[in-house]
Amino acid sequence: SYYAEPLVYDPHHGGPRYGDFRIDATRAELLTNNRARYELGYHRLDSETIAVRGDTMALRSQVYVTDAGDVEPSLQVFMLGEAGRIAHLGIFDIDDLAAASADLDRLYLQTLDPERAEVFEAIAEFFRRMNAGDADGLEERLAPDFRFSGGDGRRGRFPEQGREEYLDRILTGRPASGDVRVIRAVDVLTSAGAVFRHDNHVTASDYVISSVELALVEGGRATLSMSFEADELDAALAQFEELTARPGSDSALENECTRVEALVDQACEVGDWDTFLGHHAEPFVYDPHHRGPRYGDMSTHDELLANMRARHELGYVHFD
Repeated sequence: SYYAEPLVYDPHHGGPRYGDFRIDATRAELLTNNRARYELGYHRLDSETIAVRGDTMALRSQVYVTDAGDVEPSLQVFMLGEAGRIAHLGIFDIDDLAAASADLDRLYLQTLDPERAEVFEAIAEFFRRMNAGDADGLEERLAPDFRFSGGDGRRGRFPEQGREEYLDRILTGRPASGDVRVIRAVDVLTSAGAVFRHDNHVTASDYVISSVELALVEGGRATLSMSFEADELDAALAQFEELTARPGSDSALENECTRVEALVDQACEVGDWDTFLGHHAEPFVYDPHHRGPRYGDMSTHDELLANMRARHELGYVHFD
């Protein structure tokens, strides 16, 4: 009951496969696959979340273990579809983290409006190029006036650097090191840039270095990158808000409520109904006192969605 039908099954791993899976798999085929594995003695599953995108996507390491201690490890990319069921399952070899992370980013990009997609694509492509040690590709993703700052919280760990100095530093030892950089979670994504949590998986020592990163993007190229300690998300968010504040805006009239409502408006404009509903509680208290048109009852998510879709279909697609 946790899987949609059909399920997009997208295997990239070299490990065993236990059934005749099509790209659009049925639940029966999925059940056959997992029963076959279980009958071979894989009775335990150890899993760990590596990265998430929004509320509907995740990258996890999955290690099936037999009673005798044999293991079958893999990396799996999950995406939820309608009714909260798993609609996409991508499987990668356990040592192919760069490819699995890129696949998660690919799915996430498909859910974004064009402006935010351009920003996230610039950031994600930068990490893909970094993982590949592609110096030319990295340079293409940085604006000529790009600058890097260690952020106030980095305690001088990295000095402020221009484009060339930054590239020299991050490319030292790559790709021989085999380290893989992964965007763990996206906390803010706008048409101006993003704040996200980042992990550097150090292959040689099986160690993970975590940080919070801020990036500003213009025309598909990063203009600014700031790095913060892993526990300084609030500082990064405050810095991002300061850097991207609209001229003439009154910060005294901005709070968490206005920021959430702005995200709701943005989702409505592009018809991103999953994001729209994600910002509304259920049941939702709808308390109309206005004389304007009303498009139906709005207490459940279904009613709220029907209302907003009706307005959207009438051409009301911009919010000022």
